[in-house]
Amino acid sequence: MRTKIFLFLTVFFTVSQFAQQQGKYIFMKSGHIEYQLNGNTTGTKSVWFDEYGMLMYTLTNSTQKTNWKFAKVISCGKLIC
Repeated sequence: MRTKIFLFLTVFFTVSQFAQQQGKYIFMKSGHIEYQLNGNTTGTKSVWFDEYGMLMYTLTNSTQKTNWKFAKVISCGKLIC
């Protein structure tokens, strides 16, 4: 009886380890996605993936625009203090 319980638990834990494989959240084997960035950050973002998302590489080429309308500049004559 002990061997049957031990065998059952061994099979159960082995199967449960392979039931949920981490990282496979893309439903294609491999590919390339290119995003166009808009708004304060402009540019492109490229993502290459393989093995259903297990291997990924991301390349981002962007520029960020910052608004300074709330900043105050205090000047003392010709020089900025």
